[in-house]
Amino acid sequence: MRKGKELRLLNLLVRSSKRNDREITVLNRGKRGRPYKYPHSFMLFLAFLHVAFLLFRQLEGFLRGLDKAGVDYTWDTLDTPEDPAGIISTLESYIQGHPELDVIDGVDGETTNRITIALKELGYPPKKIIVVGSDVMEYSAQGIKEGYIECTFTQGQYLQVQLAAIQLLNKVLYNFPMFSMKFPGIHVTADIVDIFAPK
Repeated sequence: MRKGKELRLLNLLVRSSKRNDREITVLNRGKRGRPYKYPHSFMLFLAFLHVAFLLFRQLEGFLRGLDKAGVDYTWDTLDTPEDPAGIISTLESYIQGHPELDVIDGVDGETTNRITIALKELGYPPKKIIVVGSDVMEYSAQGIKEGYIECTFTQGQYLQVQLAAIQLLNKVLYNFPMFSMKFPGIHVTADIVDIFAPK
């Protein structure tokens, strides 16, 4: 697996109907046929939800709920550097520049591990911004306990290997297509964080 900046992504949900309108205008510039109704960033958000959490009907219910509540969200992706200080600095700059920020989704363990530090350094209280993320490391475990992080999504140490073996077996025995299973994972909340926290 390659390591590098492209793997250090922090996905951010930012409420902004003006940004949606701008993105759709750009997408439809010079387009033939029926215009796009939804921005590309929203499609990325839905793809993430579908791959990580929701089956098709659940995703449909989620979207209907957003529509019924009148919620308009967009999805930003922020590249973060590999070094911890750089991650914190990048997070702080983005958060300060986006006061409308509602949700942060850290898609890798290193970034999630630094979100609590950035929020504390900026003087944010717990739960002012909803934070979810990946894996359980030292500072992310602390953030879950203190209420800065709602939950993280983690795969047990051997789950990825076991899932690959199960999929291969299903292919050989039953001719199931590969990658037809959702990946298993655990939502780590304050109730169970001590089980997964580094010792």
